[in-house]
Amino acid sequence: MRRLAEAAFADSGDIESWPPLSDRIVLACEALVAGGAETCRLVALTVTSATAADSGVPPDKIQAGAGGRDFRSLYKEAIYPVLLAVASRSNAPWQPSRDPFVSNPYREPSIDAAWLARRKNKLAGAEALLTVVGHVAAEPHDAAAVLYCLARFELALLENSVVIYRIPPRLSTAVTIGLLARWLNEDRGGRRHEGASVALLRFAGPHLRIGWDVVESHHVNDPAPYDALCKADGVVRAVGEVKAQAIAVDQIRQLAIQMDTYRAPRGYLFTRASWLPREDTADAIAIAAFLKDQDSLGRRIVVMDVLEAVRLWLPLLDQQDGTLPAFVRMLAEELDSHALIADRRALARLLEEL
Repeated sequence: MRRLAEAAFADSGDIESWPPLSDRIVLACEALVAGGAETCRLVALTVTSATAADSGVPPDKIQAGAGGRDFRSLYKEAIYPVLLAVASRSNAPWQPSRDPFVSNPYREPSIDAAWLARRKNKLAGAEALLTVVGHVAAEPHDAAAVLYCLARFELALLENSVVIYRIPPRLSTAVTIGLLARWLNEDRGGRRHEGASVALLRFAGPHLRIGWDVVESHHVNDPAPYDALCKADGVVRAVGEVKAQAIAVDQIRQLAIQMDTYRAPRGYLFTRASWLPREDTADAIAIAAFLKDQDSLGRRIVVMDVLEAVRLWLPLLDQQDGTLPAFVRMLAEELDSHALIADRRALARLLEEL
């Protein structure tokens, strides 16, 4: 299976020797790679590779209990290392998800019409994934050709994924905050807020008297229960979480659980002011009571607007000409490691306009 995946990415442009695919399947592969969630793309590569290696493997049965294979392990063993090598050869800042099959859409028995009905409006690429997987299930002898077709489009995407960030050697706090505000205000799914929050934690940590020098974040599509672990000497000092939605006490309670899990005394929930409840609402009262209780238990939790945190922190940290460009560079590096291409290009575009 791994050899097939390696061959597909090494020679993805030469698919003439494989059975011809219909325009419908080629277009579905293209749509899946161009617009599908990364988990959909990784699932497609995994199941088609497995069926190409063994035509008896049903690609649409994604749970062993439903008659399928342990695709979660197969991905980690055969596909993930191939993708890392491909990204390295392409000099592309892509770190594919380590475990796409842990996501809820792939914990179901099968990818079928009922699955699509449940996922279509919430999972980008679900319809294209069903088309691809359904075709391979019906025509397993086409699995290798579909794999090569997917690899061809993935390589094209990688070639276009290198983003140049033209960061000026000097930036004022006003320009930096304005840049970040424009970039964040274009966000519709919360992905950019996560990148900005992680970058701020990573940038501020070494400046704190009792801070941290390592911030562990994760891929935007990974279902980790935290968005950032702030560490010093291997000890978790704080847990960071980002919520791009209306804030209620249950979300803060989940952060408190993660603080207990990692024995962290501090927790930061980053959001925007527009997602915080008004002071006179039941949600605001419940949040205030919960935070007071947590404080009495030794858990210090702060809920803050990420842009407001940037406005407060950056002027204090800006002591040299290179300080703020270094912050923007750290944000860019975080995005290169974990963000989607559209968000990375948007930041590059705004930098060009400075």
